[in-house]
Amino acid sequence: MLKKIFEVQLLSNNPDYEELKKCYYHGGEKYKEKLLSTEKFLRLIIKKEVYQINYKRRRRWRRTLRRK
Repeated sequence: MLKKIFEVQLLSNNPDYEELKKCYYHGGEKYKEKLLSTEKFLRLIIKKEVYQINYKRRRRWRRTLRRK
């Protein structure tokens, strides 16, 4: 099943981040290495992870401003 998901995402022009997370979660280190060694997956992962980090920082900052 993971192999099929990975292959579909590999052939896709717009890989789905949630599907890639499934591959990593269920496939462990083997799929982690595959995901990170594929340039288009790596770009997508970095984009999503950086966005999530920045989103959390902005929320924390806004909460801090409201408390003052």
